Amino acid sequence: MDDIYSIIQSMAKNVQAANMDDGDYIGEDGLLVCGKCHTPKQYRLQLPGDESKTIVVPITCKHRRDELKAEEERLEREQFERRVREIRKIGISDAEFESWTFENDDRKNPKLSDAMKRYADNFQEMKEKNLGLLLYGNVGTGKTYYAACIANA
Repeated sequence: MDDIYSIIQSMAKNVQAANMDDGDYIGEDGLLVCGKCHTPKQYRLQLPGDESKTIVVPITCKHRRDELKAEEERLEREQFERRVREIRKIGISDAEFESWTFENDDRKNPKLSDAMKRYADNFQEMKEKNLGLLLYGNVGTGKTYYAACIANA
């Protein structure tokens, strides 16, 4: 058991050395504290089976957790935007569709224009309520145009 304890303690010390940044300091409890956010970068862990033995293990300080969370959110956002571009490339094959927006609508049918704009403005609510939209009609009535407007909104 002492051999395992020694190995774990040695590994923890190696990680501690790699975990120390400029400005970090040792707190009153003997543990490493972040010099930026002043939160602990170490934790004293009691080993199971032997209450007299503890090891100091690294933990992530608050500002580093915040940095990691922001980076994760940025990567998720980039991945989402990349996926949207891929889907648009497949689904909207004609670049002209990208200019089809409510702002460019000629409003030949104001009632239809307003209804489509309202749907797009409330899309998140419609999605949550599982309310879709079925566009049908003769050629030239604006089905494709309004579908593109909603997709571009």
